[in-house]
Parts: sequence; C-alpha cells; structure tokens
Amino acid sequence: MVSVPDVVCRMVAQKKSIRFIAETLGLSATTVWRMKNGASEQKRPRPKTDAKKERARRWKVIQGLMKKKNGRGTALYSSCELLSRAARSAGDDIGSASTVRRLFLEHGWRSRVRRRLPLQKPTDHIYRKEFCWKYRAGSKTILFSDEKNFDTHDCGSKRAWCGPGELAPPLPRQQFPPSVMVWGVIGVGFRHLEVLPKQVAKKGGGPPKAYRMNAEDYAKKCLGKVIGRLRRPDALFMQDGAKCHTAASTTKYLRDKGVNFIEKWPPRSPQLNPIENMWATVARAVSDRGPVDSEQLATFVKQEFYKIPERKVDELVLSWKGRLKRCHAADGHLW
Repeated sequence: MVSVPDVVCRMVAQKKSIRFIAETLGLSATTVWRMKNGASEQKRPRPKTDAKKERARRWKVIQGLMKKKNGRGTALYSSCELLSRAARSAGDDIGSASTVRRLFLEHGWRSRVRRRLPLQKPTDHIYRKEFCWKYRAGSKTILFSDEKNFDTHDCGSKRAWCGPGELAPPLPRQQFPPSVMVWGVIGVGFRHLEVLPKQVAKKGGGPPKAYRMNAEDYAKKCLGKVIGRLRRPDALFMQDGAKCHTAASTTKYLRDKGVNFIEKWPPRSPQLNPIENMWATVARAVSDRGPVDSEQLATFVKQEFYKIPERKVDELVLSWKGRLKRCHAADGHLW
C-alpha cells in the first residue's frame, strides 16, 4: 500500500505545484510542504512549562501594563486586544486577547460599562467638597426630592437573542415621544409622587402651551402636598438648584412653614441624590411594560414608583452618608 508521503513525492517529481497536490489529496498546503521537505507529518511537540507559573507571569505583566495611565488618568490600554499587542511589542508575549480575558476573569475582574457623567465646570468639585464636609454627619431623616421626565422610548437591554442569520431588532427613537413630568420625594419610610400637567391653556385662549413650573405652582402642587412631613423638627429637606426651588417666594414659603432645608445644593451633582437611582429603576420597569401614550405612561410610572420595596428605598436614603464620604475622598469629583 502506497503511503501519502510517497504519493506527494511522486507528484513533486512530476513538477506539480503544492496547491495542486493539496487540492488533489485533500490536504493543507502546509502539510504538503512538510512532506516535500522531509519533515514529520505530525507537529513538533511544544516544550513543557509550568502552567501555574506561566499564568502568574502573564498576570504580573498585565498588572504592570494596567498601571500605565494616559493624560486623563485612565488606563492607557483599555482592552484585552491592546494589552496583548503592547506586551507582544515589548517582547513579553502574554497570549491572545482571549487569553488575557480569561486571566482577568480568573482574578475576579469584570468588564463594566463606563458611565457618562454630566458636564462639569472647573470649580464644581471645590464647592462639592465643602458641601460634603459640612453635611458629613449625614441624617436619617433627610428627604430627597427631584423632578423627572419620562417618555415612551425603549430603555431596555441593548442586546437580544437572535437566531442564525438574524439581526437584532432596532431600538426605535421618536423625535417628540409621549412624555410625562413628575415630582417625587423619598425618605426613610416615606415616599410621594406628583404627576405634573403636560400642557396648560393660554389666558387669552388659543392652543394650549407646554407647561413650565414656576415657584407658585411648585409650592402649591408639590410642597403643599407633603408639607406636613417636611415641617417635622427632625426632618431635613433636599431640593436642587432649579429656579423654582431657589426663588425668593419658595424660600419664604418653606421658612414660614418651619421647614428645615438645604439652601445651596451643589450644582451638577446627581450622584449625591439617591432619588436618581430610584428614577433609573422606575424608568427600566416602565420601559419593559411598553407604554404607548401619555396616560398609560403616567399610570405605569405611579405603579412602578410605589411598587419598589420600602426596604430598598430606605437603603437608598441611608446611603447618603457613604456618598458624601466617597465624594469628599475623591476631592469633590464625581465617581
């Protein structure tokens, strides 16, 4: 019986090309080339190495590369592929991007989405640090408030399971979707939500105009509904720096009612307000139910707002002291 290498040698003697021989015998071009040059048909055995020591060496190289920062203070090599290339160019191979990813997972590292922070002014962190130091003791009876605009856009997962050859369904975006504005306040064992009107009628008649809350409406439609809870001696009321919140009439109204409140909340500081986390939870839950108009949207927002367990709301409120410490430790910068 004629062996495969003998057949290859005969075809080479007939001056057949390597590609022709590979296609005829169903072999790879590399295998034919090895047979032509008298190399073994089997691959050369790889040198044995200590797997644990090799993984430890690679992880040490990765740690050294991760310590390198760019001008913004973030990691210079932000992906597994960049780490693999950087190590290879330095003459210290740590494997492919998949190998680097496995090493990260073995050591408990996880790839997380980087959050986009709000626009900041150069001096925001200075006042924010002073504010955190002033209220560093925290308070169990603080009440956090904020407005939030909800719409019918899909805020669900950006990933979807698809069959072979299928594309993920797109996330539709409407230019002027149905929306609803709400005002809410949370505290330990307390929460309240007010749905604000979307449009109001003009005084001289004509089509309705978009609603914009002023200080008078804020005191009447929002503060007036929870004034009994706000005026407790041990309560501290928080509101951001919106114009209707800092107006002279609003400040006078709160003082006349005997409400203790934070007069100057640091601007552009959403991470200090726990109610922002609650809005995010409500937005995801409402999006999953798929509202189609403003009326249905308002109903879903109310239901999901009061459906959140009271224990989770209390945990958010009590996390304020830790938020202040973390912000002060970061020199007033958001994290």
